Amino acid sequence: PGPRGRPMRPRSRAGNRGGSMWALRLVLAAVLAGSFEAAPRRVNYASKEAGALSLGSSPALKGASALLEKNQDKYAIVPCTAEERWVVIGLSEDIMVKSFSMANFEQYSSMFHEVRLLAATTYPTEKWADLGVYAAEFVRGEQTFEVPGGAWARYLKLEFLSHHGVEYYCTLSEVKVHGETLVENLKTDLDDSLTIDELNQHVADMTADIVGASLQSLEEEAASVAADVAAEAMGLVTEKAEAPPATITETPAAVPADEAPAPAAEVASETTAAAAAAEAEASGDASAGEG
Repeated sequence: PGPRGRPMRPRSRAGNRGGSMWALRLVLAAVLAGSFEAAPRRVNYASKEAGALSLGSSPALKGASALLEKNQDKYAIVPCTAEERWVVIGLSEDIMVKSFSMANFEQYSSMFHEVRLLAATTYPTEKWADLGVYAAEFVRGEQTFEVPGGAWARYLKLEFLSHHGVEYYCTLSEVKVHGETLVENLKTDLDDSLTIDELNQHVADMTADIVGASLQSLEEEAASVAADVAAEAMGLVTEKAEAPPATITETPAAVPADEAPAPAAEVASETTAAAAAAEAEASGDASAGEG
């Protein structure tokens, strides 16, 4: 009997075996979990959630910001016959670009075929590093492209050179960019068993590449601005040299009221009076002679 006089239910051996099996499974799961390393986290540095930005696009392309969102109902769209078709994306971090992906989920649209990938460490800039031209297949869904050798970049420009299909509009649903940050790149080098001297040299080379590219871009921008200022200054000098000499009109000085010339009418009246007086005097002299 049980504690309260109830008959105890006999335990079956099958039930004991079931509990033992669950315990064994838990032990095996713990062992296996320690045997395998966790899969590395693959970060999309072109994601809006990570801090990426849509910085520009060709005039005819609309909805470029949709490329940074994981939403199959949104997409960028542009007439396939447009002369310019490109977008500029600001990544969330400076990374060594290893690969990028393009996805299109629209059923009734044409798709981009050849795409040129350009990279830069500063923006805006006229100095883009050409990372190659990649050919996408005429299939729906996501396609990934490896970047040979990788390249340090903070800004990417995608130029769409050609397209598949006969529809009027070309669409693109999402762009992803994968790579390594500076710290992750250093960890990879450590895993390759580099010596301390080699690692220090590698860090110095990477820093020089990043800083050098930024300085070169800034120097080019400064030179361009200086050239524009010089050209504008030369234009002003040329205009001044070609302009006719200015005519200077001197304003006569004011004359005091007591020295100002009398009006013509007053001068004539005074002249007439003086002539009459002279005539009267002459007549008086004549009369005196006769007497």
